[in-house]
Amino acid sequence: MAKKYNVNDYITIYPNESGWKKIKEIIQKKYGYSDLEYETNHLKGKKTEDGGYTDQMWCIMQNFGDEMYFNGQSYFKSSIITLCTNPTD
Repeated sequence: MAKKYNVNDYITIYPNESGWKKIKEIIQKKYGYSDLEYETNHLKGKKTEDGGYTDQMWCIMQNFGDEMYFNGQSYFKSSIITLCTNPTD
């Protein structure tokens, strides 16, 4: 049986260095955050100790889906995405 995913589930993606810069650029443009607001308001609870970025699947798709590849170059360390059972995993 195929595994079913819910877009409300939390997932962790693993951006590379360029990916972190792109995430910051997208979020600051979308929400008008300063550097400090981005670091304190947005990344708090989203950046993981192992270098990942955790959010609900639909948020990641909405915020980054159209912009996370550039000329075939990925902004991710790998294609691994981790499904979290709760957002603190």
